[in-house]
Amino acid sequence: MSQVTDFRPIILAGGSGTRFWPRSRKAHAKQVLALDGDRSMIQQTVERLRPLAETSDIWVITNDLMAETITEQLPGVPAAQIICEPAPRNTAPAAALAAFLIERQNPEAVLGIFPSDHVIANEPRFLKTLEQGIALAAAGDNMVVLGISPTRAETGYGYIETGSTVSAGVLRVRRFTEKPNQARAEEFVAAGNYHWNSGMFLWKASTLANAVREHLSESAPMLEEIAAAYGTPEFQQVFNDLYPHC
Repeated sequence: MSQVTDFRPIILAGGSGTRFWPRSRKAHAKQVLALDGDRSMIQQTVERLRPLAETSDIWVITNDLMAETITEQLPGVPAAQIICEPAPRNTAPAAALAAFLIERQNPEAVLGIFPSDHVIANEPRFLKTLEQGIALAAAGDNMVVLGISPTRAETGYGYIETGSTVSAGVLRVRRFTEKPNQARAEEFVAAGNYHWNSGMFLWKASTLANAVREHLSESAPMLEEIAAAYGTPEFQQVFNDLYPHC
């Protein structure tokens, strides 16, 4: 990866604390729990990205319930870059808001969207794949998703159907299928050209922002207005008023 690439990881840390109940709660969802050692999952996510990004370039999108704990756990991430959604709105508005915020700073910056609750065993391979994806995203209006080779017919994951080969390790995406039933999941695994959707995406800020303007045309103006208010005394009020409508 070129050293001049401006890489901004965006860590999505919503969650309602239900999956690991009773150990997790709304204010202590799995992202802030240390499940396999002394570091929480979100701390591991940040440390995993450190070879490719400064901590000061990382953004976290979370909620009011977890913000205090996350701020304590990630002292290197600027507090102003820990954004609290006033209402949960899943991945698209969160990623889009990050794109509009960072587009105002540097449209050519490459955004990486990362869930905060992944366990990744082979970190060197992950970083090598990530470097390749960042370079691809920086090279044009390319939208990159990291796929995982499926090991079983899992119905709890989304699937990516892939098409032609672009280059070594890079395939074109044909379509996404969200959480298929057992029979379809078995068909996907047998077909050999389906990958699990990791939820990790790479794209330039301008690439995603323009795609949102085209495909989420009702939400885009509200998200742009929120981004324009960032850093002003009006930001929280604008955020609270507009974001729930996205």
